[in-house]
Amino acid sequence: MKAMFLVVGATLVCGLGTAYAQEMGVDVQPKAAIAKAKTPPTPPANASKNTSIGKGKAKVNTANAPGDDDSFWVETIDLDGDGTVEETDFIYDDEDKVVYMYADGDFKCKGGGTGTGGC
Repeated sequence: MKAMFLVVGATLVCGLGTAYAQEMGVDVQPKAAIAKAKTPPTPPANASKNTSIGKGKAKVNTANAPGDDDSFWVETIDLDGDGTVEETDFIYDDEDKVVYMYADGDFKCKGGGTGTGGC
């Protein structure tokens, strides 16, 4: 059975430059990280159980019913595609066959600066 990788969204703050109207937002490219991930994933032996991933507006609850929990683990990958690895949280919703990934850190902005937040 295939698993789906879902990029939920990003909660990031980027500094605004003078040409911000044309180049506002983050420059996050998760395609390479998703392509390297196993489908379906094999959670490591030390995976814990959890019902959510992320923080704030980038938080996702994976529980389908009371008592439902999913495999949660941490890997070091280049989630945003900037060439630098981040400590990234993973949760695999085995009922819906969806893998969620989340990392906090510094990210590139389209205008050339950097921002900090969660993705």
